Amino acid sequence: MTYADESELEFDDGEPWATGGNAEIFAVRWRRRRYYYKRYLPELRAVVAVAALERMITWRIELPGAEQQRLDGCCAWPRIIVRAGDGLRGILVPPAPDTFMTRPGDRRKARSLSGLRLLEANVAEHEVDAHVPEVLAALGHTVQVIRWLHGHDVIVNDVQPENVLVDEGATRIFLVDCDSMVSRHWGGAVAPPTAPEYINGVVTGDPSPSVDLAKLAWCTFLLLLRDFAPRGVDDWVAGAMRRYLTGSTVTLLTEAIGNRVSEPRWDTFWSERAGHWITLGRSGVLVTDAGMRQVTTVVPRQRAEVRTEPRAEPYLGRAETPVPPGLNWTRVASYAIPVLIVIVVLIFICNGGDA
Repeated sequence: MTYADESELEFDDGEPWATGGNAEIFAVRWRRRRYYYKRYLPELRAVVAVAALERMITWRIELPGAEQQRLDGCCAWPRIIVRAGDGLRGILVPPAPDTFMTRPGDRRKARSLSGLRLLEANVAEHEVDAHVPEVLAALGHTVQVIRWLHGHDVIVNDVQPENVLVDEGATRIFLVDCDSMVSRHWGGAVAPPTAPEYINGVVTGDPSPSVDLAKLAWCTFLLLLRDFAPRGVDDWVAGAMRRYLTGSTVTLLTEAIGNRVSEPRWDTFWSERAGHWITLGRSGVLVTDAGMRQVTTVVPRQRAEVRTEPRAEPYLGRAETPVPPGLNWTRVASYAIPVLIVIVVLIFICNGGDA
């Protein structure tokens, strides 16, 4: 187990880069490597299970190489425990890759799922529609990462838009605040989650795979509807969602939020929807009960980046390249015939009028 003393850290800036929940985030260097230092506030330090945190860090170290690489590619996993004297102060986690920042090189501003939500009331409806495939693609990748963690007996626990970073084009996601995850591998919870009331007040229950995905279902409503108040799913909300999703999908999402879906059925639904939403994000298409409609143009670079990823269901295919129209012979004739008549008349005159 690796520990660091707080006095060994080299701070990039004396002020925290971010403050939220029960911790402050600093950019630091330790042994010539960059980390984010998540310094717990006193009220959180008092309840952190240090032994569980140690086992959590050890679990990652003991993963097989390919599994550890997959984990590191999608989660800001705790790496080092920071102490001051004999007491816990916080943890060091790796910084998210540059692709998850809103501006290259500016590590203060990450792009999260919450940033994909359109809040402006004056945004035109077609602009909202064009935005939806990106949101669905990001949610699809989030589902795949969460289900992969579930397959390793890890429950995310603190599922909320702010904890899911998204790259440009929504081709990858990266989970943060991983110290709130729960697993039998480290004996339960390390620290309590700090999910906002608009999630915890609606989705209830002890940490479990179904509760994780129920919270993600709730986030789906929150992200897609600008006028959505976190009061529950009523007829207006369900009707508005059918502009972007099929009625059967909206119904199952609604049932899942209330934990009224059996876990096997829920798992099958999410595995199918994840691949489907990622495919729609690539093609810029929405599928509803009214059929399919193209709502945005896919950037070629993004299309090339995602081609190598496995597809969870049959690919919908790309739109065929339009064939350039052929010559309009009617229009050609309308110009050519008068010209030919003039030429014939001129020849006739030049020949002295002889036929």
